[in-house]
Amino acid sequence: MAFVRKAACVVRVWRGDLVCVHGTWHEVATLRFDRYASGGSAVVLTFTSGCSLRVPADRLVRVYRS
Repeated sequence: MAFVRKAACVVRVWRGDLVCVHGTWHEVATLRFDRYASGGSAVVLTFTSGCSLRVPADRLVRVYRS
């Protein structure tokens, strides 16, 4: 299985993708769209390890995708 590594806007991340967070790769278990109190769009990534990360929707992240 070949993995493709690239930078992608967080709204393009899929369940099962690997996302780099502070130099460590985490597999995305679920994701959902959210809003900041200021009204900006965000994406909440929940990883298979159980931790979550809220990211601005237009942020670029490093992704490994099979």
